[in-house]
Amino acid sequence: MSSGKRPSPRALAPMLWAGKLKALVERLASNDDQSEASAEEVEERLLRAILAAKRRDLRKRHGARSSDRIQRRVADKHARDHSRKLRRSSLGRRIPLDRRLLLARRIDSPLLDAIHPARPSSWRSMLHRHRNKGPHHLDIRDFDLLDNPIQTLEVIRQISEVECNEIEACLNFIDDYCLDAGAYLVLAEFWHQLAPVFGRGRMSRRIQKVISATGIDQDIAIHLGGVRDHNDVWAFPIRRRRPKFSTRDPRAQLAPQDAEKVTDQFCEKINDWLLVASEAEDEEFIWQLTDEGKANIGRMFGELLDNAERHSQPGSKDGDWSVMGYMVRREDGAGYRLLCSLAFLSVGQSMSDSLGQAAPAVRDYVQSYVDSHKGCGLSPDTLATVVALQDRITGDPRATEAGRGGTGLQDVIDFVDILASAEPGAPPPRVTILSGRSCIRLREPIFQGLRTENGHRLQWCNKANSGHEPPDPAVAFDLPVHFAGTLVSIAFSLDVRFLKEGGHARDDRSN
Repeated sequence: MSSGKRPSPRALAPMLWAGKLKALVERLASNDDQSEASAEEVEERLLRAILAAKRRDLRKRHGARSSDRIQRRVADKHARDHSRKLRRSSLGRRIPLDRRLLLARRIDSPLLDAIHPARPSSWRSMLHRHRNKGPHHLDIRDFDLLDNPIQTLEVIRQISEVECNEIEACLNFIDDYCLDAGAYLVLAEFWHQLAPVFGRGRMSRRIQKVISATGIDQDIAIHLGGVRDHNDVWAFPIRRRRPKFSTRDPRAQLAPQDAEKVTDQFCEKINDWLLVASEAEDEEFIWQLTDEGKANIGRMFGELLDNAERHSQPGSKDGDWSVMGYMVRREDGAGYRLLCSLAFLSVGQSMSDSLGQAAPAVRDYVQSYVDSHKGCGLSPDTLATVVALQDRITGDPRATEAGRGGTGLQDVIDFVDILASAEPGAPPPRVTILSGRSCIRLREPIFQGLRTENGHRLQWCNKANSGHEPPDPAVAFDLPVHFAGTLVSIAFSLDVRFLKEGGHARDDRSN
């Protein structure tokens, strides 16, 4: 038997939790329990068990096993008196605990654990959390990874911190509008890995409509009481790949893949958006994607999802991805705008990490660029991410050998540039990429890549668009935390009049 110190009262609860109390809670929460005990009754039984264990411990300490009867009585009275004091002190600060909270355990989250590195060590069991009089409120403003990535990553860290320490909390989204599909796609990605401490909070009806139309409310199982309809919202609902590492069929690559289906659905959604824009302008023609346009968009979309599957998980080609988007009609001083927002997310390796498995010639090219810009203030990872923007730069050695791949990001930029409105006063097109410790924010005049004589597109993130000059620090910069994966977030204003002038659509009514 160890001669160490006896466990303190504060250490007693987790010791009991690991034994009989855990079995008690699980039995009460299971369907086998016919007593249908309420949450208050469950907590009462837990408290009684803890106090009983405390009384036994005190009796042993003060001579309950002594042969002296008087000493045994004194020990028993001391144990009962101390137990009553503990019970009175706990009753004054207790609030009912939901059964889900009593059973809650910390769930590993690649995104949260990277953004909030202290999460694994600071997560507290529910029995050790302070019981406040009311829920903790966290106000969230400018929830937007597209234009405010650093501030929004800090908000996500605060959400994780609240989840680690609070019994009950509310998230209040103060923004009037949904500013960025990417931020809410990331929220949906880690929501299932949070303890169920978040209850009712505030959210504008405009944001609720977007969250409902994109299916995020069903994905994360929340109720939105302010949604009456989805008028003025045309959504591409959230889509996820099957759970990663689930492929067991050796013929899986021969069967239709989820990415192919989602790509077809995305092209149809773009046509729906063009149709809405045509009807809104009372156009004589219905503007739709040509077959060539569908093929180009399909190639872009397919390569993004394929890259996520092949590169997001090291040593595996079975990575995961999620995607969502929406178009909303929003009034402004000039009438209204049709604003589009899209986001692609993969969790795991960053773009710079995936280049570590690239062909030797690609790795040498990346290293040469990184070495040439040492001392510019950017990390090697961010410099490598800039290189990854260029055509034909891919982490797949076989694709490099075959002279294919590595065009997805430039295709995204071209896609946005084609569909975005050029009308004065329209919000400019924007593309933001978060990957690992790196952020790339492409805006005019540093936006579309320069096509070279061999047809490859280059975007070196500076005004001269030259690989001999370092990237503009307003365009490419280091993040204060690690984003465990890659997020591509896109926003632009759709304008059929611009499309008609550019001739990017066709008249389906003439057929």
